[in-house]
Amino acid sequence: MPLRRHHSVRRPRGGGYRRLVDLDRRIPLTHVLVTIGRRRSTGHTPFIDLCGDPEDPGVSHEHAILIQQPDSTWSLIDKGSTNGTTVNGTEDPIAPYKPVPLTDGDRVHVGLWTTITVPRN
Repeated sequence: MPLRRHHSVRRPRGGGYRRLVDLDRRIPLTHVLVTIGRRRSTGHTPFIDLCGDPEDPGVSHEHAILIQQPDSTWSLIDKGSTNGTTVNGTEDPIAPYKPVPLTDGDRVHVGLWTTITVPRN
């Protein structure tokens, strides 16, 4: 199942500026555990590396993980990120280290403007 990552016009939590870039990247989910974050200078690179242009400075190095469930659905876990993780535009971030079940089409928001969409089959 591919995963869409796109940047869109989104108001960051707490106000601030807006990002006016729309980048659509498809990333096949080929692992049962998919890390989301930004690569470190030490060489550790997450599966979904949000370090590329345009870099979202609000994404933690180890921001979140997606875990494929036995029924092929996905769960999301925030790894205690600085700016939190939300699903489908809710205001309140999900609780760190607690799995949140996802359904097809859910939008995962990380950092200041990055949205990751779990696509419909």
